[in-house]
Amino acid sequence: RIFPEKFYGIGADTTGFGKPCQYHSLNFYVQLQPQFYINNKWSAGIWISTMGEWINQNNSELPKDLCGNDKYLEIGLGPIVQYDSRDNIFWPSKGIFFRAGYWYYSTYLGSTYDIKAFNVDARYFVPAFKRKFPSVFAFQLLCEGRLGNNIPFQLLPSIGGRDVLRGQLQNVYRDNIMYAVQAEYRFPIWAFIKGVVFCSIGDVLNPYNFKIAEPKVTFGLGLRFQINQNKTHLRLDFGMNNKWKSGFYFHGVEAF
Repeated sequence: RIFPEKFYGIGADTTGFGKPCQYHSLNFYVQLQPQFYINNKWSAGIWISTMGEWINQNNSELPKDLCGNDKYLEIGLGPIVQYDSRDNIFWPSKGIFFRAGYWYYSTYLGSTYDIKAFNVDARYFVPAFKRKFPSVFAFQLLCEGRLGNNIPFQLLPSIGGRDVLRGQLQNVYRDNIMYAVQAEYRFPIWAFIKGVVFCSIGDVLNPYNFKIAEPKVTFGLGLRFQINQNKTHLRLDFGMNNKWKSGFYFHGVEAF
């Protein structure tokens, strides 16, 4: 894809960076997770990740010494393990989902930089008010990291966007590690229409220069429109952060 992008800085507080830097890039991203079942809930496999990017230097405002302000190619492999007891993958009403993966972008595989990466995603769904008002409480704990001496800024985990801390502009805060805790209450409204209220808390941090910053908080509400018997829903969300910045999001799958 080719899109204009903005770089806001690195860290949990980017207010001192100044005006965001604009740039244009050509990039691609491919991720595969082939797995085999151990039993009806557990599975394991290989995490395969390939990405690359080329920055158009003719109209780039990026700092010249910023890692990622040129071109790179990253190819990574690693193990992944997953547990899934949800009763429905599109609209679960009960169950647990857990996935943990570690992969290594290695120069031996053709990567530009050696980078260690990990991802942990834990979700819990519990039914509520089954008889009079069948609804669901949904919770997620998400943590992702990139570790190494040289990491292109585009690979650093960030918060914000349509799935993680809805209401926070994406890529404003990015660093070696991101974490987020999210909660939703999903309830029926009428026929194929459902409602959601949600809140999230999270941030980014640097383990090499650890500082405790004020976490980012978002909250909001949304509508769900069921489109088939598999309980696939179209999603429309309105989110706001604790600085009263807001955003609308429309997508074909749940945030988690």
